[in-house]
Amino acid sequence: MSIGPEVRRDPQRRRVERVTLAISILVLQLLVGLLLYQGVILEEGPPVIVVEPHFDAVRQEGARYYLPVTIANEGEQTAEGVRVIFHLIPASSAETPETANTESADVTVPFLAGGGSVEGAVVFDRLPTAETVRHVASYLEP
Repeated sequence: MSIGPEVRRDPQRRRVERVTLAISILVLQLLVGLLLYQGVILEEGPPVIVVEPHFDAVRQEGARYYLPVTIANEGEQTAEGVRVIFHLIPASSAETPETANTESADVTVPFLAGGGSVEGAVVFDRLPTAETVRHVASYLEP
């Protein structure tokens, strides 16, 4: 005496279920393997901060000069608290930024992902040129 309908297993259906299970296990193993490879084998390089001032796009607004800049992280790891300090040195000065009559402006980027970039502008009272602008970059590792 049976309580429910009698279920017969079809051999063809059983074979299809086993093939589907095997494919599912294979796909799962492939995904786990790729994640392990990415996390263990591939090492992330340190942040590489690159600063690119765009001197050809300097604009004057009133008595101030706006120098557009691009700050990029060409490394793989994320950089935190990226700080770039720009010094505008008088063209006739052979002195260092610390001793010359300089203007300074700084840009801080709280978070810069690997391969990412941000654009902004620094503002000076004198016309910035490639010969008169120096910059220093620093960052923290998260």
